Amino acid sequence: MTEYFALAGIKTDLVLCASYERAIFDLLYRHIEKDNEMVPNVQPSDINDIVNFERILTWVLELERSGQVKRAEAMRGWLTSAEPWVTAER
Repeated sequence: MTEYFALAGIKTDLVLCASYERAIFDLLYRHIEKDNEMVPNVQPSDINDIVNFERILTWVLELERSGQVKRAEAMRGWLTSAEPWVTAER
């Protein structure tokens, strides 16, 4: 982000942001787990070239195993709908 701001001519201190994977995980968690809603305005096929779905699937699986999420199946379903060959080991 800092580099982007510099290219845009904006002077700033170091800017940190979440990884794409963390941002998508947070989006899924909020809409699917917390609100029990569909994820709006984005499809897995829109972002599958830059987001590592395997990493997110691993996080979902870890939370499911620890009992911290109730809608893990729906979260996995969203992640694998564009690429059904993406799976996490159980």
